[in-house]
Amino acid sequence: MLADHEGAPVAQWLAQHGLTTFVLRYRHAPAYHHPIPLQDAQRAVRFVRHHALSWGLDPERIGMLGFSAGGHLTSMVATHPEPGQPKAADPIELQSSHLNAHALIYPVISTTMNPEIFETLLGRTPDAKQMDLFSSENHVTAQTSPAFLVHSTEDGYILVAHSDRYAASLQRAGVSYTYVRDNLGGHGFGLQESWGPQCLQWFRALGWSR
Repeated sequence: MLADHEGAPVAQWLAQHGLTTFVLRYRHAPAYHHPIPLQDAQRAVRFVRHHALSWGLDPERIGMLGFSAGGHLTSMVATHPEPGQPKAADPIELQSSHLNAHALIYPVISTTMNPEIFETLLGRTPDAKQMDLFSSENHVTAQTSPAFLVHSTEDGYILVAHSDRYAASLQRAGVSYTYVRDNLGGHGFGLQESWGPQCLQWFRALGWSR
């Protein structure tokens, strides 16, 4: 689930500013449903962490950036970290899927809004337990990694209230975050001057970018 303007161009832009980037193409609806997308994303984090030292990277500086539905997946990875499995035969599974930072650009967050999206993700109407599981704002803790949020107040598809709720949960948990909330146009605007420089500033503050 990757729009052309939200994948490689963004990765290339970040790379130009000193970040090592990867583009994840994960399995998704309608062919695949939960938990497959989440498992793919968690596996990607474990894969990079496993290879980090041999690639000259810091295994404790792994982040994820997602747009729209990919933003929801990123929020799920951020709020449902899985520890490494010490008895796993696969060395990649020895690594945790914990994110050290995450960025959400016009993300889907709460199942109480846009329920049709979650029906697509699950392939059926979610029950109460799944509604809670998929509402990432309910699972932010003090251990959740620092976040960068972008949402347009004029987004008529994925309402800004999604990011508002997530930001409020980060605030309550004492998690550091930056939130770009403004009239940035409709949904799906991609990389813009309105938020790109602030994102780079956020990465610099983390010590990740030049």
